Amino acid sequence: YSLMNKDSEFKKDDYLPSVFKMCETDGKLYKIPTSFMIYGMAGAKSVIGDRTGWTMDEFDSVVKSLPKDMEMMSMDSGMTQSNLLSYILYGNMNNLINYKTSEVSFDSDAFRQLMEFAKTYGSDDDAVSDDNGEWVDPMELARNGEVALVNAYIYGASSYNEMTTVFGEPISVVGYPSANAGGPLCALTNSFSISSESANVDACWTFIKSLLTADAQKSDDMYSYEIPVLKSAFEAQIKTAMNPPKDGNNTYYSSYTDDGMLPAMTEETAQAYRDLVGSLDSIMIMDNEVNSIIMEEVPAYFNDQKSAQDVSALIQ
Repeated sequence: YSLMNKDSEFKKDDYLPSVFKMCETDGKLYKIPTSFMIYGMAGAKSVIGDRTGWTMDEFDSVVKSLPKDMEMMSMDSGMTQSNLLSYILYGNMNNLINYKTSEVSFDSDAFRQLMEFAKTYGSDDDAVSDDNGEWVDPMELARNGEVALVNAYIYGASSYNEMTTVFGEPISVVGYPSANAGGPLCALTNSFSISSESANVDACWTFIKSLLTADAQKSDDMYSYEIPVLKSAFEAQIKTAMNPPKDGNNTYYSSYTDDGMLPAMTEETAQAYRDLVGSLDSIMIMDNEVNSIIMEEVPAYFNDQKSAQDVSALIQ
């Protein structure tokens, strides 16, 4: 922030405030992203409610309220038990690890609930589909009203529009269940820092700033498959989704419409997308060392060889 403040050419207000806020540490900005994506789950508001997150108890309550012919999630979604647990942990690491004191809380009911969730809704790590080798797309199941939730990977206005089109009504994009009912995760596709020992801090800032210009933020690569942090580039994505090109740009193709093309994004959907980005408050945290310890022990629980209590104690 100090470099931004002394640079008369740079205007912090031109950028998405929620994304910079997430990257702060004690009010200071030590890393800056140039683009991001959103990870979580999506479902129709009429089914899962108007929410951004939920506790495990709230999740279970929604499961019990579903119509009898609808499942919460597809077991054949390609998300194994171990993979699902890894994704859940991306948004729960700060609840389970105090990085300042180096204390962990894996021998806890909160973590055991996450293990149980992954065991219930993930597919067997070792199982091979016996459905004639045919994979059933969870998005098609959602389109047909057979499942309430799908995994959501949102990389721009068009992908959010497609998700809304699949459900045929306004959606909630939510985080995986957690003790603090955390929302969907912001995955930084690119981020940069400047070493405190650098002898060329100003030159470093000039380089980083070049990646935040309108030309860089509206480049073809980012324009189609990442969410830019510059407000004008972010709004340009929305404008294009509301007025999709007629030249067959593959961003606007869809496997989930009768004619194979995404409909134009409505103003209502566009505003819901803006609200989603503005509400983001959690960065995806990947702690590979901790995750490797968990993944070494947790299969014994998934395969009913050890109890949840024994496995969580080992991980602790």
